[in-house]
Order: sequence, then structure tokens, then C-alpha cells
Amino acid sequence: MHMSYYSIIPSRRKGRKNWKKRYEIDHSRERALERYNIQLTNELRSQIIDAIKRKEAILIQKESLRRSLWKVHISGYPEMVVVYDKYRKEILTVLHDTDKKGEAKVSENEIEQKT
Repeated sequence: MHMSYYSIIPSRRKGRKNWKKRYEIDHSRERALERYNIQLTNELRSQIIDAIKRKEAILIQKESLRRSLWKVHISGYPEMVVVYDKYRKEILTVLHDTDKKGEAKVSENEIEQKT
């Protein structure tokens, strides 16, 4: 009887379905704590994602078909700039109030021009 590789070692595939999404969540939590001193809880993460989906956040720029920069303000928290992955529907990272390369502040005039 022929046995496939995965039938011999089933544990190699187990639990790997959403590992990338899990990594993105952990990474964004670390960056929120590091850059804004905020605990990015599941509730806060959901509020940010909902604000982006409802277009309540301000689109700063689209980086690719799947990634975009958003300026989000949730009541009780400072404004944050986040990178959002629309395919995974997840926050990739939390940035300082600077552009991707850290060269210049994102000004209110730039945001108004883009909207």
C-alpha cells in the first residue's frame, strides 16, 4: 500500500492554516506598544478594522493591490497610521505619524488633498 508523505507525518501541516495572519496580528500588537504605548487588544483591533471597512478612517495612500496606509482615530486613543491588508482583512503594522520611509510627517494638507 502506497502512503503519502503527509499521511506519515500529519503534524507538519496541522495548525499552519492561518500562521501568516497570526504573525501579522502579533507584529501589529508589538508595534502599537512600541510606537504609541497602546495595548492593541482584539476589541481595539476590530474597531480599527471596522473603521477602515466603513471608510471612517482616512486613506493616505495605496501601496499595492492588497496593502494601503490609513490614518485612524478611535475615541480615547491617539490617531494612528496603520498598514491594512485587504485580502487578509488585517492590520499589518502600526506606523509612526510619518511616511513609510520615516522621512516626513503626514500633514493634514496632504490628507485633505488626497480626499
